[in-house]
Amino acid sequence: MPEHQLPREVCRSILNCERIGVCVESTLREAFFHGYYIVMPPDCVGSANVPLHKATIKSVEFIFGETPESDEVMGVWAGEEGAAAAAAE
Repeated sequence: MPEHQLPREVCRSILNCERIGVCVESTLREAFFHGYYIVMPPDCVGSANVPLHKATIKSVEFIFGETPESDEVMGVWAGEEGAAAAAAE
């Protein structure tokens, strides 16, 4: 994973997938143990197993990172883009 991404200081990884219990959780654990900051919007991941879905979200909240909704993430990114544009003027 690390050799294919930008340096940690500039890298953002947003995890989304429909198989939260396998794909997303495996990826976020790997990223976490390589020192990446984890953001997993719960409305961008899914599972047919609702209890497993909720448990994975709680696991991320308590151990691995943050779980803001996607609209919050998009708002932060929009604010950063606006701040960067203002600084360039």
